[in-house]
Amino acid sequence: MPRYFKLVCLHDDPQWYLEEFRQGRARYGWSGPGSNLRSIKARIDAGEWKNRTDDEVQAWSYTQFLIERVGIGDRVVVQTEQPIRTFLIGEVIPPGYEFSPGDLDDFNHVLHITPITREAIPINSKAVTATLKHDLSKRGHYYEIYPEDSIREPQRWKNTGAADGVASHDAAAAVNAA
Repeated sequence: MPRYFKLVCLHDDPQWYLEEFRQGRARYGWSGPGSNLRSIKARIDAGEWKNRTDDEVQAWSYTQFLIERVGIGDRVVVQTEQPIRTFLIGEVIPPGYEFSPGDLDDFNHVLHITPITREAIPINSKAVTATLKHDLSKRGHYYEIYPEDSIREPQRWKNTGAADGVASHDAAAAVNAA
């Protein structure tokens, strides 16, 4: 079974982030110019870490999990607003991590993904179990979602292609209730 990681990605323009996600790029912050994790890791491995910049230390501290823990086939659950009201799910595909384009002020870290959800799923959806809702409400800029009960429903959505149906159904229900 794939592993699930929750990422908190609070960009100033949530619509831009959603479009990037739909195009197969789950972007992550703490990544100004010069914070390519593969380059930083190469410097660490070469024993050159003592000459690091403060920006490199910060980027490595907050984002090394993107190359050291998240792998091909893992799933990312992305929160794009605070507090969490909706979330997106994507499956990491080759090449996995990339630093792209590298010249944005932030959000240059990219995980290549296939979107499992193209629309955001409301956290209060009837399809979101209490266990999953609890696990997605934890604090932290990222973490692995361990409890099997939490990931059973998103796994079923992936297997049946029902994820966008959940988002569409909840959006329609909200419109009809208004």
